[in-house]
This record gives sequence, C-alpha cells and structure tokens, in this order.
Amino acid sequence: MPPSPPCLEIHPHEISIHQLIPFPGTVYYDDPARFGIRIANPKAFESFCYGGLDGNIQFDYLSHAQLVKLLEETARALEAAGYVSSDQAGLTPSSSILRPSTETP
Repeated sequence: MPPSPPCLEIHPHEISIHQLIPFPGTVYYDDPARFGIRIANPKAFESFCYGGLDGNIQFDYLSHAQLVKLLEETARALEAAGYVSSDQAGLTPSSSILRPSTETP
C-alpha cells in the first residue's frame, strides 16, 4: 500500500479531490502544452467538470492508467484512514468529497 497522503497528518474533517479543470481564459486552457497537458476536445466542457476520467484531458508525464491508479490508491488510503466518500455517506455534493467516518484526535 502506498504511504498515506500527507494531509492525513493534520486530521482534516473533509478532503476534496478534484481533477484539473482547464477553464477557458486560464493559461491551462489557452496554452496547455506549456504544462504537458493535451485537451482532445477543448469544447467538451462537460468532460472538464463532472468527475469523468474519459481521456479528454491527458498529460505528457502521466498516462491515463497511471492517473486512474493514483486516484484509486489515494481513495483506498483515505478509506483505510476512516474517510468515506460523500455518495456512500448519503451526502449530495460531489462523490469526490471524503469525510471521516469517525472523529480522530
């Protein structure tokens, strides 16, 4: 198992994980190559914002498989620390929000 995310050392009440969202007008959208980012369809805004990992946004330094693996390993580490995703906790915000199932000192 990979090491625990550093944020766990401070025992936050909530952790939110989001993918890069290259909003139009930002340097990430206007000049993605500068950051090793490839956007297959810059007009497919729904792929930017709704939590999908459909491959529209790719990185020169991280394969799609590596990105998925990183996300899965991070989620497992957070779950092992007692955090649950908001969809499992019955909350309505993004399912990427993780909250501790019990308070930790």
